[in-house]
Amino acid sequence: MRTQLATFSENISAPFSPRNNCQDSKRKDLDYASLRKALVACFVEIGGSMSFEGGKINRQTALDLLHEIQEPERRKVVFAALGPLWKALNGDNESDSPYRRLIAMAVQTPPEWFRDRPAARDAGVDAAEVERLAGTDSDAWRHPPAISR
Repeated sequence: MRTQLATFSENISAPFSPRNNCQDSKRKDLDYASLRKALVACFVEIGGSMSFEGGKINRQTALDLLHEIQEPERRKVVFAALGPLWKALNGDNESDSPYRRLIAMAVQTPPEWFRDRPAARDAGVDAAEVERLAGTDSDAWRHPPAISR
């Protein structure tokens, strides 16, 4: 755990830092890492302060309440509290919403994106082994199959 924690600051900037904000997720010029950080900021900014029954709850509390509350009307209110977060991530369900752009970028990202993950490195797993465990090879990641609708 200490090894993993030590690599945090060298591999990722804190998603809660002031330079990351949810509003940036609307920008179409962001690269994968920047868009990912902006979406994490949405979870922090919006998902950390949702209105419910005259107070504020966070996303995890909302998910817990959906599991615990039995009254349908109260459950509906909790679910609706998640609406602003959903809207920030997926907009109006348009094809170029921030989340969909992130997924499209992730599909095009070569294996180097996951090869050097601190956890894999700390476990002593090399790139070829990660690809074998993922059940794919580099070419498959660079040229994913078309998805039919």
